[in-house]
Amino acid sequence: MESATTDKAHAGILHLYRARSRSDFYRRLEIVLGEMLSGGLFSVLVPAEREGLFHIEHSTLLSLPRFDLPVVESASLQRILLAPAAESAMGACAELPWKGRSVPASAVRMLRGPGGPVALLFLHDPLPAGGATALDGPFLAQLASAFEHMVEREGLVERFDESNARLQAIREIGNLLGELDLEKLLSRLLGVFTSLTEAQVASVILEGVVAMEVEWGLPRQVLDGLRRKDGDSLIAIARKSRESLIVRRYRGNPEYEEVRDFHVESFLCVPLVSSDKVIGMVNLVNPSFEKGRFATETDRAAMVTLSSLAATAVENAILHKESIEKERIQASLQIARSIQQKMYPVDELRLPGYDISWLTRSCEETGGDYLDFIPVGPGNMGFAVGDVSGHGIGAALLMATGRANLKALLSMRGELEEVMGRLNDLMAEDMDEVKFMSLFLGFLDHERHGLRYASAGHDPPLLYRSGARNIVELAATGLPLGMIPGWRYDEGEEQYLEPGDTILLTTDGVWEARSPSGDRFGKVRLRASLASNAACSAREVIAGILKDLEAHMRGRPHEDDMTLAVIRRVG
Repeated sequence: MESATTDKAHAGILHLYRARSRSDFYRRLEIVLGEMLSGGLFSVLVPAEREGLFHIEHSTLLSLPRFDLPVVESASLQRILLAPAAESAMGACAELPWKGRSVPASAVRMLRGPGGPVALLFLHDPLPAGGATALDGPFLAQLASAFEHMVEREGLVERFDESNARLQAIREIGNLLGELDLEKLLSRLLGVFTSLTEAQVASVILEGVVAMEVEWGLPRQVLDGLRRKDGDSLIAIARKSRESLIVRRYRGNPEYEEVRDFHVESFLCVPLVSSDKVIGMVNLVNPSFEKGRFATETDRAAMVTLSSLAATAVENAILHKESIEKERIQASLQIARSIQQKMYPVDELRLPGYDISWLTRSCEETGGDYLDFIPVGPGNMGFAVGDVSGHGIGAALLMATGRANLKALLSMRGELEEVMGRLNDLMAEDMDEVKFMSLFLGFLDHERHGLRYASAGHDPPLLYRSGARNIVELAATGLPLGMIPGWRYDEGEEQYLEPGDTILLTTDGVWEARSPSGDRFGKVRLRASLASNAACSAREVIAGILKDLEAHMRGRPHEDDMTLAVIRRVG
């Protein structure tokens, strides 16, 4: 009889050694104990990381949750674990603490290996006659050895699987280096990180120029609530250190603030660092840290590689997004430029007895300079040159507003002073305190050759008198538009043009242009250039001034918009 029991025990141990996994081991152990003891109800407890605590790892009697193995804290279990080897065979009945009650056990056996205790075996079925003897002796030691063999084999398999998982994760993120859709990239990155860490919920946050957040069940308010007792948030700590932050036990840890209405057992935060700058954070709640995961140098090195690759992929996608946005803005600006160019005089202006030419240049795609020729009645041509403070799209929009308002007012055939006053009031409604628009508005009677004008703070146009060979400035008659509502403008002294007389209208981008050393072209050079070219055609006058201007600048880029218009009487 004893020989038969020994044979059963020996066969059972061999059966256990063939287990392919932990679950397979317990399934086989249930069969072995059932054949030896005519009952297969048992529970296995293993020591937890914290001293004095035990996990109920497997039970054929108790219904255990799938996650978060129950923890047992019992002084009696601790005494069992620390008992000398001679006391490992415990025949006395024991009780297993479970949900506030005690589950009876007919026997408790400690599985002890060469390195010390490895598990506690609780048997819940009554032991048959001779059952205690069958359990003790060589069988108990062999069972402990089979258990250790299973743990070691599973550890090797897990380490191999984890190594493969790390390599697979690195490979997957490497394949994402070509993914340029930023939102899709972030979602796929979360998929890789959650799969590798077995995290339950996660999020990724981008910071800086491109702000974006992708959330997989981890609300931002919960993430912000994860913090130390001293008040520092965990993501802030990780951001500052630029290293992965691992919290293996959050809930119940006195170092951390309690999080309500959200289950947080553990936390992992991975900063995405590119060019020594944190561009984002991958946040993982309840990742698996079982069996020392993410504790070895290999684990940490793999995480550094993963975060570096992820940061590179994100930066590539950000640059692509910025490039697309830049192209979109550039296309919009080109459209705006095209629209604005159509606001300038397009066709050559033919006025009896006069030669007229003009040129406009913006230092950006659009500008704030304004030039227009508008009929204002029989025998009269209105012309306007203006400049909105600043340049770019904002100045262009204000210029367009001023142009529309002026055309509307001139269509009503008002007097100069009235038109300028009403225009000033309209512009004051559309401009803030730091914006204004200068404007010179002239009415040229091309039959009697009289020029009437009013100027709202614009640079004085230059009138070259061919007979006297001197230059007269047409001074401003009021403040720039939009500065003071209700301001009234005076009309300047009427000028009569003789054959050969030339009017030069400019914006300040002409005379403020600088040489490489910073010296302005200035009004003295502008007057000299006009005088030296005044006998030429209107187009040639502009060409001559531009030649002198470019010679002065010697390749330095224009820093402001520039407009020139020449009105020359030829008959």
